Amino acid sequence: MKTIFRNILAAGLVLPFVACEKVIDIDLNDSDPLLVIESNIHDEGGPYQVRLTKTVNFDESNSFPGVSGAVVTIIDSDGATEVLNEVSPGTYEMTTITGVPGKSYTLTIDVEGESYESTSVMPLLTEIDTVLVEQGLFGPFRYLTVLFPDDPNVENYYRVLYVRNGEPDDGINVVSDMLAEGGDMEVPLFFFGDDSLTTGDVVEVILQNIDKTNYEYLRSLNGTINSAVSATPANPVSPFSPNALGYFSAHSVHRKTITVQ
Repeated sequence: MKTIFRNILAAGLVLPFVACEKVIDIDLNDSDPLLVIESNIHDEGGPYQVRLTKTVNFDESNSFPGVSGAVVTIIDSDGATEVLNEVSPGTYEMTTITGVPGKSYTLTIDVEGESYESTSVMPLLTEIDTVLVEQGLFGPFRYLTVLFPDDPNVENYYRVLYVRNGEPDDGINVVSDMLAEGGDMEVPLFFFGDDSLTTGDVVEVILQNIDKTNYEYLRSLNGTINSAVSATPANPVSPFSPNALGYFSAHSVHRKTITVQ
């Protein structure tokens, strides 16, 4: 599983999209390299990038070769099409298509005789209402509670991130509205030990509206990380076919910054 973690986590982990989902089995050593696809499109403005790399074996260095020479295409639900330019080895950039909530986006990649495709609908924007600093019940620590409204007429899926004193969070914190549909969502963000919140901390909370496939991918990836110490950890689901890893994420974003008092 180290192969998966190195490639997906190194790029910042941010999500996949509608296509067939499957679990991919990878040996720790001497496995054939798999394509890793990482891409985000959001409503905060571009340019957006698609990053293509190859997995490496467990005992190899953290050097992930970029995959050049691919034909990478984005099509939105209005029919606008853009063929991305390769701006550096394995990095392809889109400059004309923009992220708009409610639109769908299809990513197609043709490389090394294979074709990969994934489609994502960008959910409508949900805005953060309040961020509370709260005292933990056990031990001298404080945590944040993020509150935001939920649309009762739509299945909603969210990811909550933060940037604390300029340092971005690298965790996976995803929730659905299954238990709170139509009411306020309350999502805790915990800070333990040496990472405890202190007076004067500046925290930017980032709420991403993601789709169900993205939610399931991140949830399964979180399970993979948590079970990595076991003999047979589960692999994250993949939205790409044939065998490929990674994500294509279209998401809307809202931010709120607080200073801990």
